Amino acid sequence: MRGAAGFTLVEVAVAGLVAGVVALMAAMLFVPAARIWTEAQTSLELASDAAEVRRALTGDVQRARSVRSYDDRLLLRLADGTWACYRFEAGRLERAGSARSGCRGAEYTPLTVLDGYAGRFERLDGAVRLRYTQATDGGTLPEVFVALRLSVPDR
Repeated sequence: MRGAAGFTLVEVAVAGLVAGVVALMAAMLFVPAARIWTEAQTSLELASDAAEVRRALTGDVQRARSVRSYDDRLLLRLADGTWACYRFEAGRLERAGSARSGCRGAEYTPLTVLDGYAGRFERLDGAVRLRYTQATDGGTLPEVFVALRLSVPDR
């Protein structure tokens, strides 16, 4: 007569060992793929941030009638008499537009998706440069160098 139906302790242990090996192999494939995907996503967001900053800054600088630059702020008086102001705040580059001098009381909106940025603005002969001194997650962004269309006074 045969005993009760079921698995022996050895069969259960072997099945558990095989399941563990399969799970470990799956994890070894999944973890690097997830890391690569995260790095690619960050790289795309960095490129998007760089393009958006370059687009906005180039347009404003080329329409500027006067330029005031400070380490972490840039104030541009545009041809129509309004102001475009840039600043680094809480790790993000922000822009405001205002009719008031220096954008006092204006609401700033972030230009960057990611945070963790720091940088400085420089006024050079006939140009404005934005140099990033820190980018998010160890990524890097190219500096933004924009030549002015007209020679404007540095006020």
